[in-house]
Amino acid sequence: MSVVGRRCVVWIGDYEPTDVAQRFAEFQRGLKLFAKTWRVSVRTSSFAMQDGQDAVAVWLAETKGANWKVDTEFRLYNWSDLVRDDFTGWRWDMPWRAAKAIGSFIASGTLFRYARTNWRFALLFSYPLLVMLAGLLVGLWIRGLVGRLGLPLPFVFGVAVGCGLILGFMRWVDPTVLRIVNLWIFLHDLILHKRKGLGQRIEQFSHDLEEQLRYQRADEILVVGHGIGAAMQPLVVDRAFWQFQEFGREGEMINLLSVGSQLLAVGLHPEADWLTGPVLRVSRDRMAFWADYQSKDDPLSFAGINPAKEMTDSDGKPSVRQVRFKEMTGHAARLFPLRLAYQNHGQFLRANAKRCAYDFFMICCGPIPLRSRVKQPEQSLSAFENDGKLRTPNLVTAERLSS
Repeated sequence: MSVVGRRCVVWIGDYEPTDVAQRFAEFQRGLKLFAKTWRVSVRTSSFAMQDGQDAVAVWLAETKGANWKVDTEFRLYNWSDLVRDDFTGWRWDMPWRAAKAIGSFIASGTLFRYARTNWRFALLFSYPLLVMLAGLLVGLWIRGLVGRLGLPLPFVFGVAVGCGLILGFMRWVDPTVLRIVNLWIFLHDLILHKRKGLGQRIEQFSHDLEEQLRYQRADEILVVGHGIGAAMQPLVVDRAFWQFQEFGREGEMINLLSVGSQLLAVGLHPEADWLTGPVLRVSRDRMAFWADYQSKDDPLSFAGINPAKEMTDSDGKPSVRQVRFKEMTGHAARLFPLRLAYQNHGQFLRANAKRCAYDFFMICCGPIPLRSRVKQPEQSLSAFENDGKLRTPNLVTAERLSS
């Protein structure tokens, strides 16, 4: 087992409004818990935007154990500014765009493919439809009641009450409904290339990754994709490979880590065939090691399915690994109320309260390479003593640690 002394982490986030400052603050809080859990010392630089633009934020982190040290350069690929308005509340064009989006998912058979691959995701994706159906049934009951009482305009009254109940439920009872409706709209825009600025932002990401492949001198380059970011991940990597076709001629490797992946949320739609080629090429590329961590505690992803195999019908990467959030946090995951589903979805990126084979911060800031952690999870966990010291399994590791 070799060790990492310098790492570059490229981080593609999920569909959420969390800006760079918020994400960096969350990272700093997580790093403190990571230090406590693993008994290591940590420090970070402040973050800076690359070239003064919104696309790439960069900061440095240093982690030290009793006999190891890792310097990590984080490069956060930011696209939160392109979707922030989606989370500001109800918009006048939402009903029409939501109707078009869910109509496309139903008519194309995509919703049924969701149900075939992961019924939990399909049920959560359909949740707003169930709320609307309940509101409609109440409205019809009110219409009948008003009609029997002989009051005027029973239909109008029933529709008004039904719509009011739906809007009130989304506003005050469970805002998750509105968030999933926004997901409908965004996924539809992404699949049909209608989201303004997103194509250009992905191109910026691929150019930055190409520069890292070309000039970065890290022991490990790690590309992390979370949620919808995991759907962008193979696209960004494939374009970077195309721009730097000499990569790998001297044995260089790139590592991909997808967590809580919603690659299939995009890839199962027939209009998203543009994504199939990049996924197939990355999954077959000898220069890429790809690991996909999943959990049945996360209904917003597709646990139990190899996404590349489902999309391309080919065996191979990614290496799929299942995790349980209880092993990471010390308590069982809860799915109700449904807003907790999003909290569970974010657990992949949080620091663990307990030592566990999967630990996002140890993967990004620890001395063991991703490939070793995936192929030898128990050995990677037991390699650390209680005081944070790394046991040296062979001479190569010992030499690296003493250098």
